[in-house]
Amino acid sequence: MPKKTLYKVDKQGNLIFTQNDLQRARYKTETFWYQPWILLAIMIACAIVDAANFSQLFDGFLLDSDFIRYVSIGAMIIAFEVAPVYFAFSLKKYAMGYNIEKWSILIPLAAFIMAIIVNVILRIVTKDLVFRDITIGTSLLSNSVQTPVNPLPNALYYSIFFAALPLITACVSFAAAFSMANPLRDELKKLDIEKGLILEKIGQIKPIIEEYEADKGFLERLKENDDDKYSAALNMIEKKRDTYLDYVRQRINEHLSDPSDISHPVDYKI
Repeated sequence: MPKKTLYKVDKQGNLIFTQNDLQRARYKTETFWYQPWILLAIMIACAIVDAANFSQLFDGFLLDSDFIRYVSIGAMIIAFEVAPVYFAFSLKKYAMGYNIEKWSILIPLAAFIMAIIVNVILRIVTKDLVFRDITIGTSLLSNSVQTPVNPLPNALYYSIFFAALPLITACVSFAAAFSMANPLRDELKKLDIEKGLILEKIGQIKPIIEEYEADKGFLERLKENDDDKYSAALNMIEKKRDTYLDYVRQRINEHLSDPSDISHPVDYKI
């Protein structure tokens, strides 16, 4: 049985036209590249590359504390992947004329620049520690063939490559986020959805108003109904008052030796 997506029935049995499916079809991306999960897949792939890269870096000299090593890897991934994407979204909004705070651009940019500086410095300073296996292997190979090979340039080249790799992945994430982001379209979609919800509420209220307007004696009946309810509530209060007064009289009479001891009449009316 096909699903009826253009209308729905509320609890009162009213037929309500819904625009949610039409809105999703209207704002559906036209090309495969602009699917939201494509950007997520690119970010995950770049984050995996950076995780392997920084794991190899910090495993070379941070041998005493696993906690510090994991925190450092996570901080570098955030600085090289999350900050460029956030910077791309903010820059795209600014390019479209949105009024945005300067800190939303400056903070991720500053974090990214600081991460680049720290990464380059660590790669240069720790090149002999991180790539000591390559240095040893190159030295053994040079001794076996009796060829004088200096192992230092190899470690330096590897350090330069792995220092530039996070910058490449960050640029890829930034380019993907900047090209895919469309804040104006997202805002129009949100406003269109809110408009559809408002129209649904209007569709529910209009029949009620029309029914009230068609019934000329509705206001008079409503007033009479209110008067009857008020009278019934007042009678119930009076009955409760009489019950409480009778109860008080009975208790007083039980504690008096002679009911005629009361020297003056008591008015029990409220």
